[in-house]
Parts: sequence; structure tokens; C-alpha cells
Amino acid sequence: MTTPAPIPTMELADVGGSEVEVHDHGSGEPVVFIHTIRDEWYAVLAQPALAEHFRLVHYHRRGYGNSSTDGVPLSIAEHAADCRAVLAHLGIERAHVVALSGAGTIQLQLALDHPEVVHSLAVLEPVLPVVTERFNQQSSELEDVVAAAMPLLEQGRIAEGIDTLFRYLSGPNYREEFDRHLPAGWFDRLLADWQTGMEYDVATMNAWPFDAEDAARITVPVLNLKGEHSTAEHHTCHDAINDWIPHAENAELPNTAHSMPQTNPNGTAKVLADFFARHPIHD
Repeated sequence: MTTPAPIPTMELADVGGSEVEVHDHGSGEPVVFIHTIRDEWYAVLAQPALAEHFRLVHYHRRGYGNSSTDGVPLSIAEHAADCRAVLAHLGIERAHVVALSGAGTIQLQLALDHPEVVHSLAVLEPVLPVVTERFNQQSSELEDVVAAAMPLLEQGRIAEGIDTLFRYLSGPNYREEFDRHLPAGWFDRLLADWQTGMEYDVATMNAWPFDAEDAARITVPVLNLKGEHSTAEHHTCHDAINDWIPHAENAELPNTAHSMPQTNPNGTAKVLADFFARHPIHD
């Protein structure tokens, strides 16, 4: 029987003039995780494949948890600068950087704006607006889901609206899978963050102009990971990374959809650990 992961210990730190919750645990090469939703990496952080071999850094972005709301909503560049400031606060010069979905915008922007701190990128189905816009012109599936969810959110039926979106993104049984792996109360925390996540972050990320020309500037090792059962939209973004960054290492996590860290944390951790081991910071 799977035991849900604990909530990692977070300490408030003054990062770039704002208080940000930071988790810094373990020893070895540093790995920083950038979240889209607050709980998504908790189960991965607890996996022995990573916890016993790496220094794991996780922080709550401004507007999430007990982190400051200063300046919210932030631009993608400002989010990337915050991640850079977290690493500087911890005295970390270079790190492996991991992100899923919308947080991939921050991760990739970090690689453009602050390449000196990025040793490698583990990219899990990032949001690529220039790609998804073209995809949505050919398929109305996501637009239909959003059209069903938005009236619920506008009516204050937040739980129903978010549930509608996550059933599409992560599969109809996502609640049961998340319950197995994430700390109790994860859905309540998701609801508590909904304004930052749904109103602010989505709009900011959807306006992000990253394209093939930007991607060509990324020369560090890249893991391009997708879930076997993710939506066609997410697989299209995975394919774009493959096209734009020819040296990216492509991988697929079996029997998972978009929410790989929440539904298959053990498999996700093992793929990440193997990638980091192949691309050590200190040869």
C-alpha cells in the first residue's frame, strides 16, 4: 500500500526582498524543482532515488502557501529571477532544474536569462503557447473543456471548475491517484491557490513568446519527458522541444498522463536520477 508523502519542511527566507518558503534537504548535486501547483513535487522529493543522492531544493513561488504576495502577478522573467535568487540565497552556483507544465515557462526562461546557474533541464511537458495556439486551431478539445470549466469558476464553483480541468489534463481517476501519493489536504491547498494559479499564472504563461529561436540558445543537457497517456496537446509540446532542441534526450513514462509527479512519483524520480547521473555537475 502506498503511503502519501509528507509535506516537506519549509522555512521562510528573504529572497530578493520578499519572503519565500524554501525547502532545502539532502546532500549531493543540487536539484531545484519549480512548481505549477504547490503539491505536485512533494511525493517525488520523498523518493529514495533522489532523496538519498541529491540536494533537493523546492520553494513556493510568490502567491503560494506562506510565500509573499509582493508584486503578484509576476512576469515569467520575474519568476525566473526569483528562482535565481533562491539559489543565490542557498549558496548554490549551478543546479539541475526540473519543472512540469506551466512551470516549464519559468524553467526555460531561467536558462535564457541566467544560464550560469543552469547545469541541466528536466522538461516535463512544458506550456509552449506558440505551439498550443496552432494546435488549438486544429482541435477544439481543450477549448471545449475550458468552455465548460470557466462558467463554474466565474460562478464561484471553484472545486467543480478545477475538477473539470484536471480530469482532462490528468485523467478521470486523478483524484484517487493524487490521494495515494500526495499529503492529505492537497485539493484544499489547490483551491486556496486557485486565484494565483488560474487567474494570474495562466494569463502570464499563455502570453509567453518563447519559440524555436529562443530554444536554440539552450545548450545544456535537456531531458524531454512525456507521459504515455498525456493529451495530444501535451505530446505536441514534447515534440516541439524535440524539434527545437535537437540534443534533448526524449523519454516517455509509461501508464501516466500529464501529472507524472503526482501519479507516478517513483518512476518520475528514477528517470530524473538517471538523467542527472549521466550529466554530473562535477566530472
